Amino acid sequence: VVIGEGEKDEAPMLFNGERVGDGTGAEVDIAVDPIDGTTLTANGMTNAIAVLAAAERGSMFDPSAVFYMDKLVT
Repeated sequence: VVIGEGEKDEAPMLFNGERVGDGTGAEVDIAVDPIDGTTLTANGMTNAIAVLAAAERGSMFDPSAVFYMDKLVT
């Protein structure tokens, strides 16, 4: 997990740097963000929104301990 939610939102999993999977598939970088409805999902309900991105291992920008960034428009 290159960009996760664990530390930022005190979630129980998906920390930056966490390894997921059983090690048999392709190695990829993952970014995940539960946009809205984490409580809905935790309770097995519908209408939650999340985004997930996967990229070749080592190709995703790693913001490390930065939680939020400002957009720069040129």
